Amino acid sequence: TSNEDDPQPSDWGGFDYQTPENGELSTLSNTEILYAHQAFHINGRNITFNGCRIAHSYDYGIRIQSTIFTTSINNTIIELSGSYGLNMEEGTVIISGGIIFNNNSYGINVESNVLLTADDLIVSSNNGHGLIIDGAQGTIITDSRFVSNTGNGIHIEGANPSFTNCLIANNSLAGVRVDEQTSDPTFTYCTIAENDGAGYICSHEGGSGNVSFSQIIGNGAPGVIVTNSVPSFNYNDIYYNNFEEGTIMTASFGSNDWRCNGTQTVS
Repeated sequence: TSNEDDPQPSDWGGFDYQTPENGELSTLSNTEILYAHQAFHINGRNITFNGCRIAHSYDYGIRIQSTIFTTSINNTIIELSGSYGLNMEEGTVIISGGIIFNNNSYGINVESNVLLTADDLIVSSNNGHGLIIDGAQGTIITDSRFVSNTGNGIHIEGANPSFTNCLIANNSLAGVRVDEQTSDPTFTYCTIAENDGAGYICSHEGGSGNVSFSQIIGNGAPGVIVTNSVPSFNYNDIYYNNFEEGTIMTASFGSNDWRCNGTQTVS
């Protein structure tokens, strides 16, 4: 951390963790990393964070350029970064418990060569999208919250993540936005509520996907907007969303069609 009487971001460089495949596993426990330029850069063997706090960085909180084995982030806070909270570019990452809060860009970005599993995660009050999944396959997220971000709560492009028992609420744009034809997300037992924009947008050839046993309620625009895409909605409650002609807006083009199957409450 900084040794200055009045600490400021960039008082020191931060950690540049570069190790060969045959290097030793490193573990940081109950550690604070404060006022760095770029708090933690990982390129090499895996590392484990247990109960750490990373804050007040001039640039990012954690950048995982590459992790050869599984990097684990447990009960760790990443907050108040000058740029993004956490960016993952390549490798396997497990997050169990943690808060990504009030960073000056997006909260988390998951790129195409990343396999992410996360649970009990809070992504809140970031100045951009809460979570971006850009081409990553096999992402699994459970029991997590994406709330009060200035962009979309969750933004998906060309990916097939799975979300179970998650809350996506109070974001400044949409709760969930799905783009690109290859996208195929799954949301089960989730609540998408009180976002300033629509609850769920699947547009611009936004692929397929499935939303089941979920609630889409109280959003500031239509509960669901579908354009030139083929998602499936099953056994959901969709109500109290703000659109004068009804809760669900559907705009289909060409041979594509949108289907809403099963028993649902729509009002």
